[in-house]
Amino acid sequence: MIFLVCCELGTKNLNPEFAEALQQAIASDSPVQLKSAIAYKLNSMGLLHLQGDRVAIRNDLYRQYFRNRYFNS
Repeated sequence: MIFLVCCELGTKNLNPEFAEALQQAIASDSPVQLKSAIAYKLNSMGLLHLQGDRVAIRNDLYRQYFRNRYFNS
């Protein structure tokens, strides 16, 4: 699944709202609040996990990969 997400990000086909939400989660060391539809979609893609009404990046490997590869933050 992460391969598909990487391909989508690499070709700029990912919905800009999803990319922005993912970037928010990656940039934060603590869970962030997102629109519920976006949080659900990113959770179902396996990138984030829900923590009550907030989400966090599923693991640090994803955070490092996306931060270094796409977001440079």
